[in-house]
Amino acid sequence: MIARVSTAHCRDDRSATRLGKPSRAIFEVACRQLGASRPVMLGDQLATDIAGALGAGLDAVLVGTGLAPVAGPAGNRVRPTWALPSLME
Repeated sequence: MIARVSTAHCRDDRSATRLGKPSRAIFEVACRQLGASRPVMLGDQLATDIAGALGAGLDAVLVGTGLAPVAGPAGNRVRPTWALPSLME
């Protein structure tokens, strides 16, 4: 897939920027493009979704239906702003 993206990118004069969680840059770009004034990140992974959002100064909701339990592993320093057992709550 990366090869296809790179090939497609080479056909265009525009440049691409690679962004990924937990880098704060992806959150800053998303907020800027969406014009969000009070963004909140919902995620199921403490190390990427929640840590990245908190690092960018956003509130973060850990959803327990994904990879991380709402309680999180013992001793984890990443603490979401809020935690929900599921999106149905």
